[in-house]
Amino acid sequence: MKRNGANLTEGKPVKLILQFAIPVFLGNLFQLFYGLIDTKIVGSTLGEGALAAVGSVSILYNLLTGFFNGLTLGFSVVTARYFGAGDNEKLKKSVAGTILLGFITAAILVTGVFIFLRPLLAVMHVPAEQKEMAYTYISILVLGMFVTLAYNMCANVLRAIGDSLTPLIFLILAAVLNVILDYVCILAFSMGVGGAAVATVISQVVSVVLCVIHIKKHFPILQVERRHFKLKKTEVRTMLSGGLSMGMMSSLVNLGTLILQTGINTLGTSVIVAHTAARKVFEIWGLPVTVLGSTMATYSGQNYGAGKYDRMKQNG
Repeated sequence: MKRNGANLTEGKPVKLILQFAIPVFLGNLFQLFYGLIDTKIVGSTLGEGALAAVGSVSILYNLLTGFFNGLTLGFSVVTARYFGAGDNEKLKKSVAGTILLGFITAAILVTGVFIFLRPLLAVMHVPAEQKEMAYTYISILVLGMFVTLAYNMCANVLRAIGDSLTPLIFLILAAVLNVILDYVCILAFSMGVGGAAVATVISQVVSVVLCVIHIKKHFPILQVERRHFKLKKTEVRTMLSGGLSMGMMSSLVNLGTLILQTGINTLGTSVIVAHTAARKVFEIWGLPVTVLGSTMATYSGQNYGAGKYDRMKQNG
């Protein structure tokens, strides 16, 4: 069965917004909970030192993930606009632009971070006794950022056309797989903290493959050809202005936390471990605002494209 997405330009706004937002919220909440489990597995299997190593640099991973999620969300607003307008050709070009500009941005950022990763760990005051473990863990995740980007691309283009349920399903599958692979990589293969990072990357690869198969099978509207990658300068500017601005906004809180983590890292292993656990719990409270923001971006994008500006102002 071929599907063309969910139209957010017809029907009661509150009902549509809630139907769209709930799967996004549940997905993010589930991701945080399995992040807590992930942290517990590292601590229980490898000890306090390994947990401190992961905690001392995990905010760097969150910072990059937040940026790429914001970047692709900004791109997807353009996709949502063309979906609302019913312009399938421009919609396909926006999907192609998301792929092209996303991977170019990732290549620049990931290369820069990886080259300066060891000096960055020194600036972050990662304790000497945990520095090698921390480097092993974060270097794998940094290189795996291309996979993280690919998942965010798939999830956000699906949400742009109103499908917020599919990314939730694939996220749950990936999260369960991640927990299983944590034990396999850490205990069976004795890979240490690097095993936890490898488990994360592999589970994300699976989620990307599932998303691509799903899009290919059910959403021809999102399938692009070579000609769609030929973007005009105005199209590139439009996508980058939205993507980079939302990427930076999504990174601001994590940037502040990164600065805080730099100070926390000077206080010793026990404090790092305590802060890591507390931060995981605190992240739950920020979810409603984040989810509402991404939901309204898609809702407004579709209605803007459809020329229904009054619906963008409605709240009931």
